[in-house]
Amino acid sequence: MPSPGLSLVGFLDQERAVHHLRTACVPDDPGTEALAAQWRAARSRLGPPVGGAGRPEIRPIPPGQSAYVDALAG
Repeated sequence: MPSPGLSLVGFLDQERAVHHLRTACVPDDPGTEALAAQWRAARSRLGPPVGGAGRPEIRPIPPGQSAYVDALAG
């Protein structure tokens, strides 16, 4: 890729990642193998899965915030 930026292609499967890199980016080398290498590099930088992702701890709203919450819900 010609300029640095954040891309989440490591979270995509390879086919979708290569398609994204080819159509939404301006790759130096648009060849499938070069784009697949970009995808593999992105995958290698992923850390371990975040524990409890998608299952947040729901805590009660502090009593001092009830007026604010009522205004939002109002």
